[in-house]
Amino acid sequence: MTELTALEWLIVSQFDRGIIHFNVEEGSELAAHRTDVSLPRSPLYYNYRLRSPATPPGLLEHSALRAMAKFMCDIVEEKVLSFGGLAPVPDAGVAFAVEMQSELYHRVGNRSVPVLLSDKGTGRLVSGRDLTPRTALLQIDDVASDGQSKKRFILGARDSGYPVGACLVFALRSKKKASRLMHDLGVDLYSVTTAEDTIETRKKSGRISAFQRDEGLRQMELLEAA
Repeated sequence: MTELTALEWLIVSQFDRGIIHFNVEEGSELAAHRTDVSLPRSPLYYNYRLRSPATPPGLLEHSALRAMAKFMCDIVEEKVLSFGGLAPVPDAGVAFAVEMQSELYHRVGNRSVPVLLSDKGTGRLVSGRDLTPRTALLQIDDVASDGQSKKRFILGARDSGYPVGACLVFALRSKKKASRLMHDLGVDLYSVTTAEDTIETRKKSGRISAFQRDEGLRQMELLEAA
C-alpha cells in the first residue's frame, strides 16, 4: 500500500468505521433526493453526526471531530482567512465550529473567536449580536453538496447585519454546484477534502480496485451534471 498522509489515514479510518460509505452498485440518497427523486444516487455518503445518546445514527467520535477541526483550522491559516466570528450551519456545523473555536484560541494568541448560532427556520442569527455591525463571518459546516443548505443561513446572517465572507467545510461532495452557488452569493468556498480526494484515498489504501474508483468518479460526474 502507498504511504498515506495524516489526512488520508483519517479518511481511511472513517471508511473503516462506516462514517463514510462508498457503494457504486446501489449508491446513497442525499437531501436533494427528497425533492427530486430522478437525481442519480451518490456513490459517497458522509455521516458526520457525533456519536451520542441523543443522536443514535451518529458514528463520529470526539477525537475524530477534533482532528477534522484541526485540518479545517489549517485551511484558515493557509488561505489567511479573515473573519470576526464563526457561523455554523445547524446542526452538524455547530460541533465543528465549537472544536475550531477551541483550536483557534491557541493559534491566534489566546483570543476566543465567537461562535454565532442561527435559527434553523429563518436562518437569521440568534446570538452574537453584540459584535460590531458588518463584522465578516466564516460559515462552517461538515459537507457541501449543492450548497442550498448553506444559502438560507448566508442570507439570514446578512439580514442580521453580518456578511458571510467565506464558507469552510470539511468535505466538498459537489464541487461545481456548490462553487457556482457560492460564487453567485459572493462567498468564497473552501474545503479540506473533496469527493474525488476521498475516492482516490479509498483506492490508494487498497480497499477498492481501479475500476471501482473510476466508476465512482464517473458517478460523481453524473451527479454534478444532473
